[in-house]
Amino acid sequence: MEDAHPTLTGGILDLGRLLNEEPANLLPFQPTYLEVRRGNDGMKLSWLNNSASATGQTMERCDAHELSQDGCTEDDFLPLGALDPQTSEFTDADASALEGTLYTYRIRASSAQGNSPWSNTTQIVTPPLAPADPNATRFSDGIRLTWTNRSQTAERLRLERSRDGGAFEEIAELPPDNERYENTLTR
Repeated sequence: MEDAHPTLTGGILDLGRLLNEEPANLLPFQPTYLEVRRGNDGMKLSWLNNSASATGQTMERCDAHELSQDGCTEDDFLPLGALDPQTSEFTDADASALEGTLYTYRIRASSAQGNSPWSNTTQIVTPPLAPADPNATRFSDGIRLTWTNRSQTAERLRLERSRDGGAFEEIAELPPDNERYENTLTR
């Protein structure tokens, strides 16, 4: 069998090859439109699953915190596991553990004939860890706020207040290692 893929590349699909080749002899179509977003339980990935003939899919991730600034090379990607051939969604629950990390993802379909090309890559940076153990203590002129800073990557802290339980407004921007603020009450 030739090393040709009936893939959607640059908007061109080789229909002649698709019509003249036994479907069982064709490599699976390449997944496309891979996207990632943050979810409550990890990174949520979705893509367009283009191959009805695939018998599996493999998702891979590259963690930029382990690399130089040059980005991911082929050897930097590690498999996250084998996925059902018909799925088009995956949650990477491990990806939310490290703050300030750039994650790069890719996926490909597989069959007995081989693997499709890799999909596009998509990237996301995990946010800094939020402060913990917030505490508010009233004093004569206002409220003293304290917290425990858990972030190693935050560039600043933004402190917001809601006067009536509704919309919040920013009242201070603080250095990232700050763990205390005194808010003077105004009437």
